[in-house]
Amino acid sequence: MVLVARKGLKVKSAAELTNAARAAPGKISYGTWGIGSVAHLAFAMLEKQAGIELNHVPFQGGAPTYAAVLGGHVDLALAQVSWAVATARDGSVQMLGVTSPRRSALAPDVPTLSEIGFAGYAAEQWLALFAPKGTPPRIVELLNVQVNAWLATPEARSQLAAGGIEPSGGSPAQLAERQRDDISLWGKIIKEKNIKVSDLK
Repeated sequence: MVLVARKGLKVKSAAELTNAARAAPGKISYGTWGIGSVAHLAFAMLEKQAGIELNHVPFQGGAPTYAAVLGGHVDLALAQVSWAVATARDGSVQMLGVTSPRRSALAPDVPTLSEIGFAGYAAEQWLALFAPKGTPPRIVELLNVQVNAWLATPEARSQLAAGGIEPSGGSPAQLAERQRDDISLWGKIIKEKNIKVSDLK
């Protein structure tokens, strides 16, 4: 994802954003596609790491979130790389950095948030293919081989890139490990920021 700022918000680095937020706690707003969404948790982690307080404005989906930042109704948002790059071309939004630990292959000129001053920050949204519980291991293995083979094709990379997705593939064991890591990471953020399911509308 890319951290984007509305047109006219004069922040280009972690220091500028942090200073502005500390000068007016809760005034700088960010839009997300819902309470408990990856975007919400990613911003919560940014707040915790930087020691700042922002104003969360949840929307029902990505489209209204993007419309809000374009219209200047919220100051910040997280967006897919493809949308952010296309929208930043005419100055409608300003890209601050990607949330991944490394620069995106889809936008190699955009720095990471760690590079602009949020040292060590990393938050990624990912997709995976799952099978029903009890699926025979040989079927899981066969599907894994076929999916990885498809992800390696130019057709797959082109189609996924159009949606702002960078394919990586991997094994069922690697996916299980990623899930465990994310449950641990986001579980701590949810508890520390007191994000509750009861807050969902």
